[in-house]
Amino acid sequence: MRYALLALLTLALSGCSLIISDTECEADADCPTGTCTADGLCDVGASSGCADDSQCAADEMCDEGACAPLIEGMSCERMGSDAEDALVLGFIMTFSGPDKEGGVSQRQVVELALDEINNSGGVSGKQQRPLAFMACDDKADAEHAKAALRYFSRAGIPATLGPGFSSVLEEGAVEVGIPEGIFMLSPSSTAASIRDLNDDDLVWRVSSSDTGQTNTLAYFALWLAFEVAYAEADDPMEEITILAVHTLDNYGGDFRQGFEQSLQASAGVLLSSEDFEVEFLAEGYDNAPESETWDADVAALVTKIADSSPDILLFVGYDSTADILAQVKDIPELANVPLLLTDGTLSQKLATTYRTAGEMPEHVFGVQPGIRDGKAYEHFRTQHGLLGTGDPVPPNWTEFTYDAVYLLTYAAASMAPDELTGAGFAQAFKRFDDEDGTRLLVGPSQLIVACDTMADGANLDVLGASGALDFDPSTGEPRTVGILRWTLDAPESEDSTEVGTIEECGPAELYEGGVKTTIYLCNALCMT
Repeated sequence: MRYALLALLTLALSGCSLIISDTECEADADCPTGTCTADGLCDVGASSGCADDSQCAADEMCDEGACAPLIEGMSCERMGSDAEDALVLGFIMTFSGPDKEGGVSQRQVVELALDEINNSGGVSGKQQRPLAFMACDDKADAEHAKAALRYFSRAGIPATLGPGFSSVLEEGAVEVGIPEGIFMLSPSSTAASIRDLNDDDLVWRVSSSDTGQTNTLAYFALWLAFEVAYAEADDPMEEITILAVHTLDNYGGDFRQGFEQSLQASAGVLLSSEDFEVEFLAEGYDNAPESETWDADVAALVTKIADSSPDILLFVGYDSTADILAQVKDIPELANVPLLLTDGTLSQKLATTYRTAGEMPEHVFGVQPGIRDGKAYEHFRTQHGLLGTGDPVPPNWTEFTYDAVYLLTYAAASMAPDELTGAGFAQAFKRFDDEDGTRLLVGPSQLIVACDTMADGANLDVLGASGALDFDPSTGEPRTVGILRWTLDAPESEDSTEVGTIEECGPAELYEGGVKTTIYLCNALCMT
């Protein structure tokens, strides 16, 4: 039986569709379908019928007596080492569709980290073998993510990097990942609701929750409110309307709620009874850029935005936010309304939405988690620059993805090949925040030290490209969180040969243990 299970795993990961079940037999009549092999095991074949899922490949299910794909259009590809004995982990991200930009960038970084690790000898410690990832495209759809997780479970893959989108991660984790015992590490899911999942310690993230972003945006939203209210010193405004335009998923909904709470708290501290009143409004929408009605849906949404007569606009969404702003900029009463933009909206599509600087509002205040400083980040930035992507700086979330690959490698090194489990990865991640542990930087130069230290049962104090990886074991996310400020820069005229770009201004705020410890005002105001 052990041989049969190993055969199933090997064939599934290599793409073969020959299926040897674990049903013992003496003759063909003993097999529900297929034939009895010389080894006394049922061979149900690739195109024959099936009695249950165990008689199908890892990426298939038994559907009405026949093996069929777990989901139509499922797309998975092995990355890294193709060695038969390689450690294979999962990777679920969005590689296709309108919201693919971030996932494609993250995949490039996974390839970079895999090359570094395998060129440095692979996963040492208790593993002593090369590393590979089975990369599956979730198409920004939870159903595809769940299909990939079921595939990983059947193939014996104990841990996965991703998914990236919060709504996809949460649904996939709750319905498949957690019940199947798969360790899930997201580099870019930020919805606050993920922190409260009953996850058996299986869902972690290198990214932080949106609490830091909401606090930062709320604080500076009031700064913008003062700018707007007192633009005419002789006739200050008595009320400022802030409208949040957000996606109707856990990312958009949680962010909108957190922002409103932070806004109320900040207003209670910063505004006096003699200042203006702040009215907060919200407008949700379904993020469906592939829908045939998307353009019409956006036009209807923009009409609702205009009808609200906002003084400040907050957008919480994804790459498709650029489609909304492309119509907003053409509405005269909205064209110069200050913009607050979250991490999910950050994309090159957004950068090129404004053809000239004259089309842009005077104030564009974007944020994203990150610090982007230190030796580990500088190494990562240098290596990313050699990829030839043309990006002036590494795209959003890529340093978090880079760290995630290394952390999964360190964790795997603490377990023998036959002891790898999702729970084992969770226990290993609890050993990365020890002030007395071996202090090291993420990257190839200290890979062997990190793996061997974990194998010896000792702890680490890890500094990554994304900052200090000081995980709180009760939440599964780092305690130290930086919030970067960014803005948009567009050409001065349409005759220019240049296009719009994202301009990073540096860390705006730093949170440690959930408490704001530092405000970098010059960076926050893009004055550096």
